[in-house]
Amino acid sequence: RGWHPCGAWRGIDEFREWMGRNCLNAQRHTLVSNSAKDKWISWGLIPMFSDHSAHVDRALIDEHPDWFSLLGDRRTTEAICYTSEGARQFVAQKMATYLDGHPETEILSFFPEDNLDYCQCAECQKRSVSDNWFAFFNAVVAKLRPQYPKVKFATLAYQGYRSPPTDPDNLPKDCEFVEVCTHGRCNVHLFGDGETCEKNAKDLAYYKAWAETGVPMGTYAYEFNLFTTPKLTPFFSFAEDTVKTAFRYAPRAFIPEIVLSPTAGPDTMAHVPVNRLPVQFYTDLMWDPSLTFDRWLDDIAPYVFGAAADEMKAYLKVLDRAWYSQEACSGYYKNPLVFLDTFFTPETAA
Repeated sequence: RGWHPCGAWRGIDEFREWMGRNCLNAQRHTLVSNSAKDKWISWGLIPMFSDHSAHVDRALIDEHPDWFSLLGDRRTTEAICYTSEGARQFVAQKMATYLDGHPETEILSFFPEDNLDYCQCAECQKRSVSDNWFAFFNAVVAKLRPQYPKVKFATLAYQGYRSPPTDPDNLPKDCEFVEVCTHGRCNVHLFGDGETCEKNAKDLAYYKAWAETGVPMGTYAYEFNLFTTPKLTPFFSFAEDTVKTAFRYAPRAFIPEIVLSPTAGPDTMAHVPVNRLPVQFYTDLMWDPSLTFDRWLDDIAPYVFGAAADEMKAYLKVLDRAWYSQEACSGYYKNPLVFLDTFFTPETAA
């Protein structure tokens, strides 16, 4: 469990230390120095490298065009050909070079470029994108395993390969966990409303499909990587529903993204400080999914609000109910705060 800082990094060392103090151990970025390694490990963080690194050096397209994705009648440097043995060998060597330079790495998670430019060559078109990607992943891991017997490998179910492979032989094999990405979900309604919220119903279907495979599953979530404006977003019952759903279907890992930005300026303009209560509740849920918003609020309110604890508890509960009772749906590609007028109604303000 842990947070994946994405985008600009504000107070990154302090944030990582806070993660350690909150029993979150997934440190998802490369270790840049021995001093950083010692510091992060002393905080209880597991060295985990995770990136869109299943990619071939673009300069090689003229020499090895067959390593790259075919789109229409041309090869593109935006992605790889999953059925190319040369591309598999290149990615395996790139991963080996990283591991040789960072021998402390415990988990290596790799996946393709962040786009939908999937190869359309004759071999790749014989199978689904998921079958092609996870077969590629299995082949690369098999090449690395003899040299790195202690490293744990992981990957994502993301973009066009969120569905499990149709052929069981292509399911991830030597894999610590597959993180199912919930970038399609609604960021207003609860997963429990899956029957009435089309976005959530689709993401639940991915969860259920992967759960049926028996592959170890984790979750990669995006709720706190949505904002361009620092406003308090009352992700309380929403967070409780999100984390409990994730642990019901995908209990092996839980590592959501979070935006630490801007890098300068007062805390009133920064996303995490403004949303520190929802972030803390979400964090505490990662450690104890049985936690409830009411129980958590009863515990922290006297320490955070002092004499105003009772009034602030009532106010936060009103905000919480108003948030997830909105009729509007908002997904990853739209900031949910654009619906502020449907959430912060006169009744809420009163």
